[in-house]
Amino acid sequence: MIIDKYIGNAEYTTRSAELCKDQENNLYYVNLYNDSRLVETRSLTGKSIYYARDCAENWVTGVING
Repeated sequence: MIIDKYIGNAEYTTRSAELCKDQENNLYYVNLYNDSRLVETRSLTGKSIYYARDCAENWVTGVING
């Protein structure tokens, strides 16, 4: 289930991220995209929604290299 979507700006306009929750396993994961192509899915087992949000934001702002 998608909880939120993030879109990059400035030099990272091609980046986006989806913050998702796996209800069955009660864990968060983030899909990282570049040019609408899935680059990576980061499974965040044992992490909070705040950590997952930071991961998505870090991708779209360039903190995480792709």
